[in-house]
Amino acid sequence: MINYNLHSWEFLCENTNKIMIFTVKELAAIHNLAKVMVDADGKIEGKEAVLAALELTKLSNGIDSDSIVKMAETMEPAKAFEVVKNMTTDEKKYVSGFLAAISVVDGNVAPQELAMWKAISALGNFPAISFEEALRFWDTH
Repeated sequence: MINYNLHSWEFLCENTNKIMIFTVKELAAIHNLAKVMVDADGKIEGKEAVLAALELTKLSNGIDSDSIVKMAETMEPAKAFEVVKNMTTDEKKYVSGFLAAISVVDGNVAPQELAMWKAISALGNFPAISFEEALRFWDTH
C-alpha cells in the first residue's frame, strides 16, 4: 500500500473550485469509470463512494443526476472509453486526477487501485502523467 496524505478528507469533499464542464454523455462515462475505481480493491469504502458522488454532483452543474445515472447504467465500457478518448487533454487530466482522488481519499492506495488507475489511463488515452501529477491537476481545476 502507498500512503498518501495530500489532503484531509474534508478538503477533498469541500473543494468547489471546479471549472470543467462536461456533457451528459461525458458525465455518464466518468460515472462508469468512478464506479470501477471505487470497486478496484475489492471493497467499497464509504469515503470513496461519497467523494465520487459529491464530485459527480458538482460536475453535473444542474443536469438531472437521474439522466446521468440512467445513461451510465446502459453505457457499455467500450463506449465509456470512446467518450473519454474524445475529451480534451485538460478534461482527461481532470478525470485522471478525480479517479486518483477516489483511491487516495481513505489515505492508502492499494496496489489494485494503482493498477486500475494505470489501466484506465491507458485505455482512456489519458496524458502520460504520474498519479501525483493527476491528483494535483484535479485539486487545482
